[in-house]
Amino acid sequence: MISNFRNLKKIYLYIVSFLLIFKSAFGGLTHSQCREGWREYEDKCYFFSNDTKSWEEANAYCIEHTSHLMSIQDIHERVRMQTQVRLWVRTQIGTEIFWIGLNDKIVEGVWEWSDGKPFIEYLSYWMSGQPDNWNDEDCGELVGESFGQWNDENCNSKRKYICKYINGKETWMQPLSGLFPFMSTGTNFIVLFIIQTIECKEM
Repeated sequence: MISNFRNLKKIYLYIVSFLLIFKSAFGGLTHSQCREGWREYEDKCYFFSNDTKSWEEANAYCIEHTSHLMSIQDIHERVRMQTQVRLWVRTQIGTEIFWIGLNDKIVEGVWEWSDGKPFIEYLSYWMSGQPDNWNDEDCGELVGESFGQWNDENCNSKRKYICKYINGKETWMQPLSGLFPFMSTGTNFIVLFIIQTIECKEM
Protein backbone atom coordinates (compact mmCIF):
# COMPACT_ATOMS: atom_id res chain seq x y z
CA MET A 1 0.00 0.00 0.00
CA ILE A 2 2.88 2.33 0.83
CA SER A 3 4.42 1.57 -2.56
CA ASN A 4 1.19 2.52 -4.32
CA PHE A 5 1.02 5.79 -2.40
CA ARG A 6 4.59 6.62 -3.40
CA ASN A 7 3.79 5.96 -7.05
CA LEU A 8 0.80 8.29 -6.92
CA LYS A 9 2.89 10.93 -5.17
CA LYS A 10 5.51 10.71 -7.93
CA ILE A 11 2.83 11.17 -10.59
CA TYR A 12 1.50 14.18 -8.71
CA LEU A 13 4.97 15.73 -8.49
CA TYR A 14 5.63 15.08 -12.19
CA ILE A 15 2.44 16.88 -13.15
CA VAL A 16 3.19 19.79 -10.82
CA SER A 17 6.72 20.07 -12.21
CA PHE A 18 5.38 20.09 -15.77
CA LEU A 19 2.92 22.85 -14.95
CA LEU A 20 5.53 24.97 -13.22
CA ILE A 21 7.91 24.59 -16.18
CA PHE A 22 5.07 25.49 -18.55
CA LYS A 23 4.22 28.57 -16.50
CA SER A 24 7.85 29.63 -16.33
CA ALA A 25 8.33 29.23 -20.09
CA PHE A 26 5.14 30.89 -21.25
CA GLY A 27 4.15 33.10 -18.35
CA GLY A 28 0.74 31.49 -18.14
CA LEU A 29 -2.02 31.80 -20.72
CA THR A 30 -4.40 34.66 -20.20
CA HIS A 31 -8.10 34.55 -20.91
CA SER A 32 -9.17 35.04 -24.49
CA GLN A 33 -9.50 38.67 -25.52
CA CYS A 34 -11.96 40.53 -27.70
CA ARG A 35 -11.25 40.76 -31.41
CA GLU A 36 -9.42 43.79 -32.77
CA GLY A 37 -11.67 46.83 -32.84
CA TRP A 38 -14.01 45.45 -30.15
CA ARG A 39 -14.25 46.72 -26.59
CA GLU A 40 -14.37 44.40 -23.59
CA TYR A 41 -16.60 44.87 -20.55
CA GLU A 42 -16.56 42.00 -18.08
CA ASP A 43 -17.22 38.84 -20.11
CA LYS A 44 -18.69 40.56 -23.18
CA CYS A 45 -17.25 42.24 -26.25
CA TYR A 46 -18.88 45.25 -27.94
CA PHE A 47 -18.40 46.76 -31.38
CA PHE A 48 -19.40 50.40 -31.88
CA SER A 49 -19.75 51.05 -35.60
CA ASN A 50 -18.63 54.17 -37.39
CA ASP A 51 -20.87 53.59 -40.40
CA THR A 52 -24.67 53.60 -40.54
CA LYS A 53 -27.08 50.88 -41.66
CA SER A 54 -30.75 50.03 -41.49
CA TRP A 55 -31.69 47.82 -38.55
CA GLU A 56 -31.84 44.70 -40.74
CA GLU A 57 -28.49 45.50 -42.33
CA ALA A 58 -26.93 46.09 -38.93
CA ASN A 59 -28.40 42.85 -37.60
CA ALA A 60 -27.02 40.95 -40.60
CA TYR A 61 -23.59 42.52 -40.12
CA CYS A 62 -23.46 41.46 -36.47
CA ILE A 63 -24.52 37.90 -37.30
CA GLU A 64 -21.92 37.74 -40.06
CA HIS A 65 -19.34 38.61 -37.42
CA THR A 66 -20.58 35.90 -35.02
CA SER A 67 -22.38 38.34 -32.75
CA HIS A 68 -25.78 40.01 -32.34
CA LEU A 69 -27.09 43.52 -32.03
CA MET A 70 -26.67 44.48 -28.40
CA SER A 71 -29.15 43.12 -25.90
CA ILE A 72 -29.34 44.17 -22.26
CA GLN A 73 -29.94 41.42 -19.74
CA ASP A 74 -29.02 42.84 -16.37
CA ILE A 75 -29.11 46.16 -14.58
CA HIS A 76 -25.31 46.32 -14.29
CA GLU A 77 -24.88 46.04 -18.05
CA ARG A 78 -27.43 48.78 -18.64
CA VAL A 79 -25.63 51.19 -16.30
CA ARG A 80 -22.30 50.37 -17.91
CA MET A 81 -23.63 51.12 -21.37
CA GLN A 82 -25.06 54.41 -20.12
CA THR A 83 -21.58 55.34 -18.92
CA GLN A 84 -20.07 54.39 -22.27
CA VAL A 85 -22.65 56.42 -24.18
CA ARG A 86 -22.09 59.45 -21.95
CA LEU A 87 -18.42 59.27 -22.87
CA TRP A 88 -19.31 59.17 -26.53
CA VAL A 89 -21.70 62.06 -26.06
CA ARG A 90 -18.95 64.20 -24.51
CA THR A 91 -16.41 63.34 -27.21
CA GLN A 92 -18.63 63.22 -30.28
CA ILE A 93 -20.89 66.28 -30.10
CA GLY A 94 -23.67 64.46 -28.29
CA THR A 95 -25.67 63.33 -31.32
CA GLU A 96 -24.76 59.64 -31.54
CA ILE A 97 -27.60 57.15 -31.99
CA PHE A 98 -27.09 53.38 -32.18
CA TRP A 99 -29.28 50.47 -33.17
CA ILE A 100 -29.62 47.79 -30.52
CA GLY A 101 -31.31 44.39 -30.78
CA LEU A 102 -34.66 45.60 -29.47
CA ASN A 103 -37.63 45.17 -31.83
CA ASP A 104 -41.35 44.36 -32.03
CA LYS A 105 -41.31 43.27 -35.67
CA ILE A 106 -43.25 40.04 -35.05
CA VAL A 107 -46.04 41.26 -32.76
CA GLU A 108 -46.72 44.98 -32.38
CA GLY A 109 -46.07 46.09 -28.81
CA VAL A 110 -44.32 42.85 -27.83
CA TRP A 111 -40.66 43.79 -27.63
CA GLU A 112 -37.90 41.22 -27.88
CA TRP A 113 -34.17 40.98 -28.48
CA SER A 114 -32.74 39.89 -31.82
CA ASP A 115 -30.47 37.33 -30.12
CA GLY A 116 -33.49 35.49 -28.72
CA LYS A 117 -32.86 36.51 -25.12
CA PRO A 118 -36.00 37.32 -23.12
CA PHE A 119 -37.04 40.95 -22.85
CA ILE A 120 -37.08 41.94 -19.17
CA GLU A 121 -39.63 44.69 -18.68
CA TYR A 122 -38.22 46.13 -15.46
CA LEU A 123 -34.88 46.66 -17.20
CA SER A 124 -36.44 48.78 -19.95
CA TYR A 125 -35.04 52.29 -20.32
CA TRP A 126 -37.41 54.07 -22.69
CA MET A 127 -37.36 57.81 -23.20
CA SER A 128 -40.39 59.63 -21.84
CA GLY A 129 -43.46 58.84 -23.95
CA GLN A 130 -41.74 55.99 -25.80
CA PRO A 131 -42.31 53.65 -27.49
CA ASP A 132 -45.06 55.40 -29.44
CA ASN A 133 -44.95 53.50 -32.77
CA TRP A 134 -45.07 56.77 -34.71
CA ASN A 135 -44.43 56.19 -38.42
CA ASP A 136 -44.38 52.39 -38.09
CA GLU A 137 -41.48 52.20 -35.63
CA ASP A 138 -40.60 48.58 -34.85
CA CYS A 139 -36.91 48.80 -33.97
CA GLY A 140 -35.13 50.10 -30.89
CA GLU A 141 -32.30 52.59 -30.82
CA LEU A 142 -30.04 53.87 -28.07
CA VAL A 143 -30.00 57.68 -28.04
CA GLY A 144 -26.71 59.23 -26.96
CA GLU A 145 -27.98 62.73 -26.31
CA SER A 146 -30.53 61.21 -23.90
CA PHE A 147 -27.75 59.42 -22.00
CA GLY A 148 -28.47 56.03 -23.49
CA GLN A 149 -32.24 55.93 -23.20
CA TRP A 150 -34.21 53.96 -25.79
CA ASN A 151 -36.48 55.13 -28.57
CA ASP A 152 -38.47 53.21 -31.16
CA GLU A 153 -37.62 54.09 -34.75
CA ASN A 154 -38.51 53.01 -38.27
CA CYS A 155 -36.29 50.03 -39.06
CA ASN A 156 -35.29 51.46 -42.44
CA SER A 157 -33.66 54.50 -40.88
CA LYS A 158 -29.87 54.62 -41.05
CA ARG A 159 -28.16 54.42 -37.70
CA LYS A 160 -24.87 53.41 -36.18
CA TYR A 161 -25.10 50.12 -34.35
CA ILE A 162 -23.66 48.10 -31.48
CA CYS A 163 -22.82 44.41 -31.84
CA LYS A 164 -22.16 42.16 -28.86
CA TYR A 165 -20.86 38.68 -28.21
CA ILE A 166 -19.91 36.73 -25.11
CA ASN A 167 -16.17 36.61 -24.58
CA GLY A 168 -14.84 33.05 -24.79
CA LYS A 169 -13.05 33.38 -21.47
CA GLU A 170 -15.78 31.54 -19.57
CA THR A 171 -15.44 28.49 -21.82
CA TRP A 172 -11.68 28.17 -21.37
CA MET A 173 -10.18 25.50 -19.18
CA GLN A 174 -10.47 26.82 -15.64
CA PRO A 175 -7.47 26.96 -13.28
CA LEU A 176 -6.69 23.68 -11.58
CA SER A 177 -6.96 25.31 -8.17
CA GLY A 178 -8.81 22.36 -6.69
CA LEU A 179 -6.06 19.93 -7.59
CA PHE A 180 -3.24 22.40 -7.02
CA PRO A 181 -4.53 24.89 -4.43
CA PHE A 182 -1.28 26.83 -4.31
CA MET A 183 -1.70 28.08 -7.89
CA SER A 184 -3.05 31.48 -8.75
CA THR A 185 -6.71 31.44 -9.75
CA GLY A 186 -5.95 33.96 -12.45
CA THR A 187 -3.80 31.59 -14.49
CA ASN A 188 -4.93 29.04 -17.03
CA PHE A 189 -2.92 26.14 -18.35
CA ILE A 190 -3.22 23.88 -21.34
CA VAL A 191 -1.99 20.52 -20.20
CA LEU A 192 -1.26 17.73 -22.61
CA PHE A 193 -0.05 14.52 -21.10
CA ILE A 194 -0.68 10.83 -21.30
CA ILE A 195 -2.02 9.11 -18.25
CA GLN A 196 -0.72 5.61 -17.96
CA THR A 197 -3.08 3.35 -16.12
CA ILE A 198 -1.50 1.92 -13.07
CA GLU A 199 -3.05 -1.17 -11.70
CA CYS A 200 -2.90 -1.05 -7.95
CA LYS A 201 -2.72 -4.28 -6.11
CA GLU A 202 -3.74 -4.65 -2.52
CA MET A 203 -0.85 -5.47 -0.28
